[in-house]
Amino acid sequence: MVRLKTRYILFEILYPERSVTSDSYSSRSKTILALHQPTQSSINARILVSLIRSSLSLNFGDIGAASAVSMSLKYFSNKTSTGIIRINRDNYRYIIGALTLIDEIGGEKVIVRCVSVSGSIKKCEDKSVEISKRMMKEV
Repeated sequence: MVRLKTRYILFEILYPERSVTSDSYSSRSKTILALHQPTQSSINARILVSLIRSSLSLNFGDIGAASAVSMSLKYFSNKTSTGIIRINRDNYRYIIGALTLIDEIGGEKVIVRCVSVSGSIKKCEDKSVEISKRMMKEV
């Protein structure tokens, strides 16, 4: 029997509307903090999965909708606005495309950024911790 190979996609949600206006006096750390804000508590895994599925069907048609059959959201944190999606190895490019085309969540303008794609969830978790540490050093 053949083993199903999967990919894990680490993504983060950025909030440009909440950010402060950029002028010459605002520092880089303030801009980073303004973009990386917590997600509303009303946004949960079920809402995100339905948004991704609707983005897939809207932008990629039936093929995109069919690629989401094996998709599952393994982790999402409202405090850090990061998540990990598991998807079949053949279809991960559709999911990345659908994520980047999402521009509104819960009535707020957002930017969904795909940070990393990996073959194991452990590598995605390590990358998330590394990014958080790097951001803490910058701030």
